[in-house]
Amino acid sequence: MRWIPFLVFSYIMLLLQCSIGRILVFHFDWPGPFGPDVLLIFAVFVFLISSDPLDGILAGCIIGFIWDLGMAASACCVGPMAIICAFCSWPVMGIREALFRNRVLPQMILTAMFVAFAHGMWITVQTILGGFSWSDYARLLLMAFLSVICTVLLTPVIIVFLKPFRKWIVLPIPSLGRRRRTLEGFQK
Repeated sequence: MRWIPFLVFSYIMLLLQCSIGRILVFHFDWPGPFGPDVLLIFAVFVFLISSDPLDGILAGCIIGFIWDLGMAASACCVGPMAIICAFCSWPVMGIREALFRNRVLPQMILTAMFVAFAHGMWITVQTILGGFSWSDYARLLLMAFLSVICTVLLTPVIIVFLKPFRKWIVLPIPSLGRRRRTLEGFQK
């Protein structure tokens, strides 16, 4: 994984989340405002393209920390989302091998699964730590579910936008055939 371009793209996605993402937020009296999470779509994109599962899990941790810093005004504690994203990325990294990564429907399913688990765990952790009251817990979970729907609907657009930049984030895997020919040439 190329970490410097990854951090630059993470920052760009945070800027999109805080600027364009705010335009896409729906405001209702009950359950409250909800909208798509562009940064978490980027996390799923990185999970799908990373060659090493540990790179994907570390990327999830970094994206969670950036998400916490970017959304610090709405949270009581900064840091839990980093651990939650790393924890939730582990099953996604395992499931991606069984699915067709380039198809839209599996990408949307993985995004829904990741965002639902991440938001559900984040709301639970923030409630336990005292950021929210237990009476608001069901309302916050409903907001998270509506956010999952918005995020899943935006996933194909963001992933199509990010695909040309894949080679900037992930190192290309060297061809085994070329390496064999080179080694055979030296042995003769």
